[in-house]
Amino acid sequence: MDISGHGILTTITVGVSMGLLSLFLWRLFIYCWWKPSSVARLLRSRGFTVLPYTAVVGNALDINRLQNIAYSTPLCKGSSNHQYLSRIWPFHFANCSPSSTAGRSAIFWLASCPSLHIVNADDAKVILSSDYKEYVKFPTAYVTVQRLFGRSILTVDGDNWEHRRRILNPAFASDKLKTMSAHMLTCIQAMLDRWEQRRCHRHAATAELELDIMQEFSDVSADVLTRTCFGSNFEEGKSVFEDQQAIIEATFRDAARSAIFPLYRFLPTARNRLCWRLQSRIHKTLKQIVENRLYAVQKSQADSYGDDLLGRILAANTSSLADGAVLTTQDIIDDCKSFFFAGHETTACLLAWAAMLMASYPDWQDRAREEVLEISEEAGKINGHGKLKVLEMILLETLRLYPPVPQLISRTRSQGYGTTPEVSEKKLNVPPGVRITVLNGLMHRDKEMWGDDVDEFRPERFANGISRACKGMHGFMPFGYGPHICIGQTFAMLEAKLVLASVLQRFRIHLPEAYQHAPRLYGVLRPQYGMPLLITRI
Repeated sequence: MDISGHGILTTITVGVSMGLLSLFLWRLFIYCWWKPSSVARLLRSRGFTVLPYTAVVGNALDINRLQNIAYSTPLCKGSSNHQYLSRIWPFHFANCSPSSTAGRSAIFWLASCPSLHIVNADDAKVILSSDYKEYVKFPTAYVTVQRLFGRSILTVDGDNWEHRRRILNPAFASDKLKTMSAHMLTCIQAMLDRWEQRRCHRHAATAELELDIMQEFSDVSADVLTRTCFGSNFEEGKSVFEDQQAIIEATFRDAARSAIFPLYRFLPTARNRLCWRLQSRIHKTLKQIVENRLYAVQKSQADSYGDDLLGRILAANTSSLADGAVLTTQDIIDDCKSFFFAGHETTACLLAWAAMLMASYPDWQDRAREEVLEISEEAGKINGHGKLKVLEMILLETLRLYPPVPQLISRTRSQGYGTTPEVSEKKLNVPPGVRITVLNGLMHRDKEMWGDDVDEFRPERFANGISRACKGMHGFMPFGYGPHICIGQTFAMLEAKLVLASVLQRFRIHLPEAYQHAPRLYGVLRPQYGMPLLITRI
């Protein structure tokens, strides 16, 4: 009986194991071969060029190999070369560039996921504006982002996003940002004073000081964000920012592992445990700040929620009570975390590239400085900086040549659309499940939109505004385009103008011979070897 029972149990165990193994292999076959093959046939039938697919990895190995080769050496030394796009997208230029007939990029594979780069401004306009409701945020692209920011404006979609955006828009209106310029200038002046002290230590009034301008602008951008977001709670806000930066660094260090093994983020590794502790501390601190401000107004201990960004968000949220749809405390906490991330590195990178370009083109630096000095009495006022037309042209040309975010967050067609071929030529005939990424940095170099001088630094192209600089407003999208355009673009441009105008008032910027020009894509477009620049007192 015992032997017979043991044999039956063994048979059942073996049978179940074989069944589970067969199911696993079948699902693996479907996921890694049958589904990609079916999608490839569908895409070819719709006129797309589809690159060969390698089981499991897709084109990932080739992408990684070409990327490592491209990043192994700088473009040039001691000067800038604006033709760097093949350095950050080597696989695209080698395999996916649009054909002369189709005019669209080839489909490539990220593991078993078909992926498409959008390089045509008209296609981008359809995705981001004309038919934006048909295209939703690509799910797996947001796993890491959701871990960092929860359900913030960066991660939600559809009606939830529209509701969130409607409440937050008033907090970022131009007239509401005027009072923030004083907070920004406090941080900027502190940075310039530090430069002055370091320069004076050289015991020469005309001494040159070499700075890693990328790091300097990263620090001042962090201070600006902290002070403008949490003015009256600056110290608590600064601790939140530092914790958030530590989480971001740890998360991106584990990004490859999480992509291969999605459950990795739940394992109690040392790095994950650190992130969990920091997330808990951030949540506790932000919740306390929000609740204290709400309590102070409710108990008439304060007339307003504050004149910083958090205060304006709380005020806008209160104004929405009549509509019956407001943000929860958790929503506000998640949005605060997303503003830190979205507004820090992007603005710092814009400032660094603009400084490099002014150092490379001293005639434009001189023109910008002359304009700043002409209105120096108004330097701390928003209306004064509104007159800085030369500086604005330089910033716009910087955004064209070196957009901080040269590729927009991936999207895909929602399941309700694209099941049959579209008749309209304006439709991007891509089925659901294809990962679509707009390469706005590449669109900024479209000769049909911008002319033959697309690779040259020519700020004067923006002398009469963006609409006159290219053949369509949708050809220029450093902050995105359409309803999903960056909510903080006015904030970023105000900060950039204030920082650069303040620097030009006191210092001249030079490009050292040791500078290695090597733009690299780290989520944002950063200088691979830092940004060493020389400054001298004017």
